[in-house]
Amino acid sequence: MNKRGISAIVATVLIILITVAAVTIIWGTVIPMVRDNLDFSSLEGRVSVVTSDGYTYYDSDTDVASVQVKRDPDEGVMNRIEISFSIEGSSVKPFVMIAPKSGQTEVYLLSLSDYGEPDSVSVSPIFVSSSGKEKVGDVTSDVVVGKGKLVTGGEGNGEGNGEGGKVIVEPGTVNGEKSCLEAYEAGSRNDGVYEIDPDGLGEGEDSFNVYCDMTTEGGGWTFLGHLDDYGSGIGFFNTTLGTYRTDRFDDDTTYSLGILDEMEDTELMATLDSPDPVTADGANKIVFLKYDVNHPSFNNGPIPCIWPLNNFEYKTSIGGSYKGGGSTGETNCDELRWYARDAGGSYMVLFYHIGYGNYWGAGMGGSPQGWHHDGWWYFR
Repeated sequence: MNKRGISAIVATVLIILITVAAVTIIWGTVIPMVRDNLDFSSLEGRVSVVTSDGYTYYDSDTDVASVQVKRDPDEGVMNRIEISFSIEGSSVKPFVMIAPKSGQTEVYLLSLSDYGEPDSVSVSPIFVSSSGKEKVGDVTSDVVVGKGKLVTGGEGNGEGNGEGGKVIVEPGTVNGEKSCLEAYEAGSRNDGVYEIDPDGLGEGEDSFNVYCDMTTEGGGWTFLGHLDDYGSGIGFFNTTLGTYRTDRFDDDTTYSLGILDEMEDTELMATLDSPDPVTADGANKIVFLKYDVNHPSFNNGPIPCIWPLNNFEYKTSIGGSYKGGGSTGETNCDELRWYARDAGGSYMVLFYHIGYGNYWGAGMGGSPQGWHHDGWWYFR
């Protein structure tokens, strides 16, 4: 074979190798991109800022912006949204929030104390594909933010301005904190809505929004839920009940995160007939319970109660001192009841297996003591 024949063979082999390499590159890079684009193309959903209802405004006294967001009915996978503000012609870091449910609206109260008065606001959906990747959808047109006053009491509108007081979301709270206490220890100090991830960032279940009390008795309280005045104590501590509300609104239902059996909590705070601890304290309707981590009677049930309700401390006022609680003279808890008593054996706050709600006992200052009180429960 002459040299010219060998060169032709070598050239042919090189062309084949180059072709194979090119196909490999296309297969490894272009095809996944096409697949992702096809994946996202099936995701639908639209959100918009609502101004007509009067819940989109800026309160200059508190540096808080209230933004009402509507999500159109859809079958797509939208789990979060971005709310962006324009301030003096520049965009600030967007707030990433849990999206409203399909076909519903939600009011978000956002602290702008680090930025100033906004000119306009826009919102965009965040989708998650079947492969787990996120993509930010189309942003809405900017909406001018008017002036208003933040609702801090009253009946509430059921969408974020509830009777529990200001519900404020701070920037930079999505850091994987497992509880409000961790958010407090990380430097957060405002009462409001925070995103927590009890099983750790990127692990197991998705993160979710909760209300955090960052001012009462040193702060760091996670709002567990509301036990209605005719609710049952069955599973309130460790079972997801109803639809959790970050506004703490009394909607005549019982709702609970039901996560105490997953936490390393050592304190409970219960307020009766008001979600606000200061208001409850003034009416002798607040109790604090302190216990060892993983105490079965404070992390399970409370109905059924699986362990004697003792070995805990209590106090019945903000700023008070803890005392030893529990009475051995009578049964404090069993499959039907959960009765927290003070050192003298007087009832403080109680649960029952049927719809009696919360008990306001003489040990808390109950006058007259009795059942059928609403209760808001917090832990840290």
